[in-house]
Amino acid sequence: MQNITIEPTNQSEVDCGEHGVSRTVWGYLYVEGVPRAVYYVQWTVGRAAENGANVDLLMGEWEDDSTPEQRVAVSLEYRVGPDGPEFRSLDPHERPHANSGLAAHNIPGRHVMGNPVAADAYAFMHAVFGQDARVAELVQASQV
Repeated sequence: MQNITIEPTNQSEVDCGEHGVSRTVWGYLYVEGVPRAVYYVQWTVGRAAENGANVDLLMGEWEDDSTPEQRVAVSLEYRVGPDGPEFRSLDPHERPHANSGLAAHNIPGRHVMGNPVAADAYAFMHAVFGQDARVAELVQASQV
């Protein structure tokens, strides 16, 4: 997939007491200028190297007349391993953004690899980590 761009739209922070501050950033992903996904990245501020992050992608049609039936949810986990960043699929039904009603279909973690959406999901995730300056803490944690 070529010419993926992002449009960062918003972010939120929640104080989780002794567990720290949970930050969530989100926005749109475009392919050739057409909206193709919404992304959410959530992590604990200052603990990226130890806790990593969760990435939720709601992929499909996002034109004005599209419906949740035209979208799927895929959730990924980002961790910093001994050799750098690592990603694995999660079950989206456990993630609040994937259950927001914006996507009617969840792809279980065990079904992502080998599924046609896997290549898109990983391309989108790499675009987010490469273009959204708000996730710089996550990228820098993998470079230490």
